Order: sequence, then C-alpha cells, then structure tokens
Amino acid sequence: MNFPSKLSTRKTSPIVWSVDKGGSYMSTPVVYRDQIYTGSTSGIIRSFDATSGAKLFEGRLGSNAGFVASLVAGGGKVFVRLKTERCMYFNRGLN
Repeated sequence: MNFPSKLSTRKTSPIVWSVDKGGSYMSTPVVYRDQIYTGSTSGIIRSFDATSGAKLFEGRLGSNAGFVASLVAGGGKVFVRLKTERCMYFNRGLN
C-alpha cells in the first residue's frame, strides 16, 4: 500500500472512505497486508480493503470473546487480547 509522502494541500477532504457503524470506541485498528482490521467489545472482527473501504470479512470470535485492547498483526495472523486475559489469533480474511 502506498501512502502519500506528504499531506495533500487539496481543498477537498483528505478522508478517502469511512464506515459509519461497527467500529470500536476503545481499541485502535491495525493495518496489515493492505487491509484494515477493527474489533469490538462484543468480539466482532471486521476487515476492510485499505484503499477502497470494501468490507472483506466480518465474524464473531466466539461467545464471551469481547476485547478492548488494540489488535496486533504479524506472521500471517491477527492477534487479539480478550477481556478474559486470554489471547487469540485468527487468519481468516487475510490476503
């Protein structure tokens, strides 16, 4: 994914795309392999194409799998630290 080397001086909005619902109020998303991954306190993971904003994946990690910690990605996996203090990873939806 190519990000601009400096901020645009255009008078139009620098926001390329956004999602109105389904984000987290606590954890930050993670960008990995041209996708943006978000999670929610109810345990739902979503991935979006970082360029177009198209939703690529949405799924629940399991019952009682909510989390507030930020996602971490590497080695072909996205890692999640659950409220129960356990850690999970998933690779579904990865390019």
